[in-house]
Amino acid sequence: MSRLLISKERRALIGEAADKWRRENREQGGAVIVEIDDRGMVLPVGWCMVQKVAIYMDFPLTLAASWVPGTYALSVNGDLWKATGGDFYSGAKRWEPVGVSL
Repeated sequence: MSRLLISKERRALIGEAADKWRRENREQGGAVIVEIDDRGMVLPVGWCMVQKVAIYMDFPLTLAASWVPGTYALSVNGDLWKATGGDFYSGAKRWEPVGVSL
């Protein structure tokens, strides 16, 4: 599985939106689900539980098909995943880990 990369700036925007959502909803665990609209606005759209898949990584416990491709899931531990494959109508095919480009 190849690792997807995003810019530090986009990762920071996702983190800020997720942190704000956690404060407003008093949710300290799991992963916040966010979408980035056509204007580049980062919008929290949901929450899901996570499962530890390795000592160092959480995995979102929601079907990727529940979300459109391009949606992100950010765990409380900072693990970032992107819904990929699929289409707008059928939803994404899978979650893939995302790293930050240098």
